[in-house]
Amino acid sequence: MLTNLYVKNLALIEEVDVDFEPGLNILTGETGTGKSIIIGSIGLALGAKADLGMIRQGADSGLIRLAFSVTEADRKKLSELLEEDLDDDTVVISRKLSQGKSTAKVNGLTVSARQLKEIAGILFDLYGQREHQDLISKKNHLDLLDDFAGAELSSLKKEISEAYTAYRSALKAFTEESKDESARDKEIELAEFEYKEIEDAGLKPGEDEELERIFHKMENVQKIAESVSRALAALSSDDDGCALSLIGAAAREVKAAGSYDEALASHEEILLQAEDLLHDAARGLSDYLEAAEFDETLYNETKERLNLVNKLKSKYGDSIEAVLAYMGELADKLERWKDHDAYVLRLEKELSEKKAVLTELCRKAHEIREAEAGRFETVMKETLLSLNFLDASFEVRLTSGEQLFSAGGYDDCEFWISANPGEPLRPLQNVASGGELSRIMLAFKTVMAGKEELETMIFDEIDSGISGNTAWQVSEKLGALSKAHQIICITHLPQIAAMADAHYGIEKKASNGRTHTQITRLTEEEGIKELARLLGSGTLSDAAIENAKEMRRNARERV
Repeated sequence: MLTNLYVKNLALIEEVDVDFEPGLNILTGETGTGKSIIIGSIGLALGAKADLGMIRQGADSGLIRLAFSVTEADRKKLSELLEEDLDDDTVVISRKLSQGKSTAKVNGLTVSARQLKEIAGILFDLYGQREHQDLISKKNHLDLLDDFAGAELSSLKKEISEAYTAYRSALKAFTEESKDESARDKEIELAEFEYKEIEDAGLKPGEDEELERIFHKMENVQKIAESVSRALAALSSDDDGCALSLIGAAAREVKAAGSYDEALASHEEILLQAEDLLHDAARGLSDYLEAAEFDETLYNETKERLNLVNKLKSKYGDSIEAVLAYMGELADKLERWKDHDAYVLRLEKELSEKKAVLTELCRKAHEIREAEAGRFETVMKETLLSLNFLDASFEVRLTSGEQLFSAGGYDDCEFWISANPGEPLRPLQNVASGGELSRIMLAFKTVMAGKEELETMIFDEIDSGISGNTAWQVSEKLGALSKAHQIICITHLPQIAAMADAHYGIEKKASNGRTHTQITRLTEEEGIKELARLLGSGTLSDAAIENAKEMRRNARERV
């Protein structure tokens, strides 16, 4: 349940801090006061695309913060999603918008936009104009029917998804091996060529690294010799300034001084050891130079071998191990092709078995959908009639067949409706009236209410195109939904506002030359005055107030 909304520096909102209640939360206000901004900020906090132009003029950033009280089940889902244990039943989600970037956090933990959207799917549903379009889109109808069908079908669909993956894999293998003979002969010829090319190379694991080391050394043999020669000259040369001459001179001087002070004996010993080490280094470098020869034949052989290895790596893998693994795959293919007809028969049998498993699972899913479609049609018709349709017919049209195989089964679904007496059934997507769509959408939510785990539902434009008694019917449905769910609803209709468990007024204020939106929890008396305004009373006369009170009493009696 959404318990608190805090918004700062967003569009007309300078700062808003509002607590929401269980049941039906109604938001009302004059046109242009920022009602949709209030609801839109909730969507922004939970991953909706942010327009940085919404940041209030003069502010560096905008902030939205939501606090939810969550059930144990939702807390576990969120912990799994975040890969972080949430040990509190209060979840705080914040999103900061600033020029060039957007950051979001859940209980202080930074999260991605993708994670925010998944979190939104756990915590609430938001219904507005876009959601109307999702409802009427045929591609969503099968999912809606499946949601209505519940746990049995949901479990079966997991099996179908696994069976479909196995079927697709078997189909791919069979299709690849069922090519015409000429194409297969070309593949065999290519495989034999590739296998022989790798086999003839006689590759050894790690060989490329050793070749690279040797080649790198031979490529730089002249530079190596020059550097070693300079080092040898610095150690030992006819010049008295070489290292050995200087160390020897130092040792002699310390020895002479040591005849007067025995404490210098240890230093003399260190210098003599250093002299010995330098002699060893000089001899070693001299031997290296004498042995160092550039073998042009070995150089060319190494270069040629390295080029061959790199060529094979570029064709068959990024390492010798990968090339050898590819060679093993070629060997397997060539072995299979020795008795290709038998191999294809085995693949065909496997494909048939996988298809049979998938078909049987799809058949079971189809039977469940057919049975649930009948129940769905009945409850939808009853619900539509309760929403003041003069007559309503609702039909779930299922088509099925192997040509529709998918991870969800082999069914396709479309909802057809007739909302008025004498009108023929037609696809839901052809319903044009905004008022009809609003009520149809509410009917869906009413029917699904007992099957959805979401605690919070947010409605924007639910009253589009309706009035009079129809508005009362919609109001009653919202009141009924609010018994099991928290409802947050923007409305301009008094019939819906009268049903509120908690009523909030939204208005624009001007101060210091700036306009800002504010939201206030209305008392019962203030709520009555707001109802009078919604009823169209220009002045709050005694008659207008009494009319509003009567509407409030009427609403309470309806639920």
